[in-house]
Amino acid sequence: MTLSKIGSTEYFGPIAIKAERDRVEYCHRLNETSSQRDYVCPLNVVHFTELSKHESNWVHKEGDQWVCVPNIKNYVHAGLAALYQPMLEEHTDRRVMVFFLQMAAAFGSGLLFTNEEARHQAESGTSLIMKATGETYEVLISSEARHAAHSSVLPCLVASHPENRVPCIFAKDSDLYRHANATMVLPKFINLQCDIALEYYLRPAALAILHRVSQGEVTPADGLYEFMQRCEQFLKELIQRKSGGVRIVFDIYHKRICDLFQSFDEDRAQFLNELLSLQVDAKIAAEELHEIHMRCYCQIRSDMLSQSYFMQQVNDLVQQVIRAIDTTPEYDRKKKKSVLRKWWYKKEALYTVLLERATDKAALSTCLGFPQQAFIARALELNGKGERTKFLKTVERVRRCAFCLNAGI
Repeated sequence: MTLSKIGSTEYFGPIAIKAERDRVEYCHRLNETSSQRDYVCPLNVVHFTELSKHESNWVHKEGDQWVCVPNIKNYVHAGLAALYQPMLEEHTDRRVMVFFLQMAAAFGSGLLFTNEEARHQAESGTSLIMKATGETYEVLISSEARHAAHSSVLPCLVASHPENRVPCIFAKDSDLYRHANATMVLPKFINLQCDIALEYYLRPAALAILHRVSQGEVTPADGLYEFMQRCEQFLKELIQRKSGGVRIVFDIYHKRICDLFQSFDEDRAQFLNELLSLQVDAKIAAEELHEIHMRCYCQIRSDMLSQSYFMQQVNDLVQQVIRAIDTTPEYDRKKKKSVLRKWWYKKEALYTVLLERATDKAALSTCLGFPQQAFIARALELNGKGERTKFLKTVERVRRCAFCLNAGI
């Protein structure tokens, strides 16, 4: 089975207009992406005594006061790197998984690909408060900002057809795009000093691999092998040039990518089956399994592009309905802190009404990433009777919008 190339008049994403200066933030409440909050330090406080048996090296007493040593940041970053190892390993897994899915969707399409700066990300976390504690002291070390770090090396993939070269954001707002723009809340230094350095080396290599996959010169499986190989090489070089917490982060990345590379090398078929969520007989012939994988690539492309096309209509509808809500006489523009002004609040209300009126609620829920049951749960979660009342009023306003009633989605 061979995948057909995409024609110059076929849809593969909306035209890439100039991006706004500020990125659009996905809201964790709407479950639009697979973004992760910080599950290592959910309480926003780190006691470094828990991480090191050498806390006496971190602080010393000057008179009656305990103070930090001048180079405390070196200890802080090294401690944070070790503490966040589970999230860093997941960060690496996501980087590999998303690139494989991008190759699967692009395989044999004949499109040309570039990358733009990310336009979407999830919310960042608040700063971490770090303390050194002992039997006789508790010293506030510092705070460390946390960033929503993209796991994907190509979060905003721009495609163009070789005949017209019109740039389009590939499969924008599909599950593929959402996965590529999913983030993990990590300490700031990991994002700025580690991820950006890795992307500087890895992004050109990833685009070169994706181009060959798009032209059908190599399969996504071969492209994945080369991607992990290049990733391992770049990380090995970065480890040799860095020190402290940054080096520890790169070392965690390197060990994880080596584990994945080994698993892939030992049983490529099983590795691909897990990435594609396939359950097949272990005794299946290699030719038949290859054919199944090819059909999966074809289905991924078809599903992601169809979902992207559908979501552009939904996004247009969202904008129309929100403009209608914002111009109604009932809307009080003086209440700048009103929950009605929150983007997620109005978008959530619209999704609720769309799901109420949809004939195939299950399919629409999957496409939006928003289960219908979430409406009832969300109304109960809101703090206080006043917020629940405002949210329900927002839903009623959306119901009265002619756009929503006659949407036909």
